[in-house]
Amino acid sequence: MLGVVSTSAEARARELLVSLLRPSQRDSWRAHGTFWVHTERGWFRLGTLYDIRYRSPRMPWVERSVCVVTEGFEGRPLPDLWAELVVAVQAIPEVFTAEANFRSEAPIRLPGGDDIIALRHWIENAKARYQRLRRLGAELDAAYLAFDVAHRVARSCRPRWAGAYAASAAEVVAGHAERYPAERETILAAHQPILDFGRTIGGAP
Repeated sequence: MLGVVSTSAEARARELLVSLLRPSQRDSWRAHGTFWVHTERGWFRLGTLYDIRYRSPRMPWVERSVCVVTEGFEGRPLPDLWAELVVAVQAIPEVFTAEANFRSEAPIRLPGGDDIIALRHWIENAKARYQRLRRLGAELDAAYLAFDVAHRVARSCRPRWAGAYAASAAEVVAGHAERYPAERETILAAHQPILDFGRTIGGAP
């Protein structure tokens, strides 16, 4: 059970966390309470207790779950925990990647990949999730979902359908980068696998 913290402690913790984030991360944190941190060892989404999301450089279309907290976090404001983890995930990402597991991970092998009716049903569900993420302003989560769908559909009985999803993922990432000119090159470099896949099978520019 989490302890009770004072309003002033919560405010200080939020101020500290915000000071460590780039503008795009701050906007994501304020909009829906989560944000992505990109490192050479992979992409990490912070903001959900006991469920840090992780995508490795080797297989960025597969999302794993990591459970990492710091000692005594229960008695402190949650933004304080995220501030500590922002620093740690960039300094010692190997601690996090060693803990990665497959809890809540979408299977690499697409359900119904050889059955066109099941495939259509799976894609419709993915589209609904994608649209919900876009409405929430979770642009990177939406882009990653489209990227995941493209990779899975490319291995299905209808591989030509993958192109539209690969292109959508690349377009969302590019649009996100354009909204943050000071971070543009960093964002694009971090998402090179999505941009390359979009150009290869989706015809993205």
